[in-house]
Amino acid sequence: QGNYAKVVDCYLQDPKQRPKVFDFIEGVLRDPETKPDVRVDIKNATLSHLRTLVQFDSLATARLISSVLSEENERVIKALEQFPETQYEYLRAIMSTERKLGEQEEKAAKINTAEVQETYIRLLCIYNPTEVYKF
Repeated sequence: QGNYAKVVDCYLQDPKQRPKVFDFIEGVLRDPETKPDVRVDIKNATLSHLRTLVQFDSLATARLISSVLSEENERVIKALEQFPETQYEYLRAIMSTERKLGEQEEKAAKINTAEVQETYIRLLCIYNPTEVYKF
């Protein structure tokens, strides 16, 4: 009982269960009954598996971070710096997700800062230069 980090590990190790990890994490973090120490555990487990989550489904990871862990976005981007292609995939998904956050302007502002935009454009120039407008 209560070892949420192990549950996240189990979801990620089983290819058939892997897609359910996002709903599990979001469900635990959205549940008002979830105790603070459990929130910390599930947040730490999520952040420790960032690269795996982004590589598995960058859009689902971006949605998860923007919906229940938006305060961790800068930490996520920093953690992915050592994996620039994965960081690019995450930022591409964040930019896509951010467009859909219309009614949640405050969350979108936390996620899509000038620094995030600059990092995204720099990576876009490397991994998808045809998408960059010429000035």
